Amino acid sequence: PRVNNQGAESSSTNQRSGFWINGWRSIRVANIAIQNIDMMQGTQEEKNIILGQAYFFRAFFHFNILACWGGIPYVDKVLAPEDKLDWPRLSYLETAKKIAGDLEKAAELLPKSWNETATGQSLGIGASAGRVTKGAAYAYLGKNWLYAASPLMNGMETGNYTSYNTELAKKAADAFNQLLKLAGEGYYGLHTWDNYYQNFWTMTAGENLIGKEWVWGHPYYTGSRNAYGEHLLTVLGGTNAGYCPPTLELVNKFGMANGLPIDASGSGYNPNKPWDNRDPRFYYSLVLDGEKIIHFTTNFPADTYAQFYTNGKHRINAATGFGQKKFLGKGANNKDQKWGANYVFMVPYMRLAHAYLMYAEAANEGYGGPDGKSPGGTISAKEAVNFVRARAGIPAEDARFLTSKEVFRNAIRNEIGVETCLEGHQWFDYRRWYI
Repeated sequence: PRVNNQGAESSSTNQRSGFWINGWRSIRVANIAIQNIDMMQGTQEEKNIILGQAYFFRAFFHFNILACWGGIPYVDKVLAPEDKLDWPRLSYLETAKKIAGDLEKAAELLPKSWNETATGQSLGIGASAGRVTKGAAYAYLGKNWLYAASPLMNGMETGNYTSYNTELAKKAADAFNQLLKLAGEGYYGLHTWDNYYQNFWTMTAGENLIGKEWVWGHPYYTGSRNAYGEHLLTVLGGTNAGYCPPTLELVNKFGMANGLPIDASGSGYNPNKPWDNRDPRFYYSLVLDGEKIIHFTTNFPADTYAQFYTNGKHRINAATGFGQKKFLGKGANNKDQKWGANYVFMVPYMRLAHAYLMYAEAANEGYGGPDGKSPGGTISAKEAVNFVRARAGIPAEDARFLTSKEVFRNAIRNEIGVETCLEGHQWFDYRRWYI
């Protein structure tokens, strides 16, 4: 879906077309492909790839509609004009089971890498970067089962809104484990901390944002930066100042460089110097009051440093005294004007780091706590969290937060909030966690 200006979802191609409008439309396209696959002239590999994509997208769009609106009819046929649209609304779990069935078929049919297929090679090595793969199918199979296992969804089935469905959590961990195995084979990997920005933006002509950490996301088009609402992030001065200010709740999720939460004993947090010695992701993701935000011009001295204090120039009304820069390259603003055709930013739907953390959540709930792991897996729940933290130079989780499944649950949730902040997941997480 195209994410453009603020406002309600619209059927107009020039405005926000989201999962409800484009989702059902895309499900129909997938059903047409599945229904007519025998009409296709091509090799068996080509047919498998088309069919695998169709099953993936049918599941993907049902999943996103489900995550927003709850149980829905599962449209698995091409509707004809005379068909009655009176299908029953399934429960959340019933819908999730049908999504899982399609994703399992997709995982069987899709390649690990398009470069390893004759189809991909005919298009050119690397030309299919970003297309859906077996790894993406496993990732969404895991996410689908994890959502279904979560307290809100479990409560809808059982009336218990405080715990997870253990068996569904195991299914989620097992699916994510298939993706992590592919990472072990070299198909995926985390960017280094120095290249962390490549998950989100580039200001270099020709730099490819679809690297090894990319599991799945929307296409991006060089020169189409405004399609992603860039002006809402980067205008300095006037009514649109403020850098999309994050909440103080989000800011406080970021712990200290020593790996401890700010409110933990021994963290070293000083409320009089609250920005000292924090998690490196704190400085990467957020704009702080007084931080230099104009780098290449001296024509706007009043805007050179962020003014997020009360009544400061860059603060919007009652917003918090912070901004965000997770998707901003240096100089990407309307004063430096370094945001030409080479500047592109994206919000990936699924990064490998997020998959590690969701695996940790599922393994913790399904397989008995911090040391739990999927059978055949090489990494435990706590090791998956520590692996992601290590990329930013953060020490392993303190033993105080590994004493039980319930205690570690909160640590994992906080880690998800920090690592994936501003990427569009927290709203869904807060709902499914029933908090």
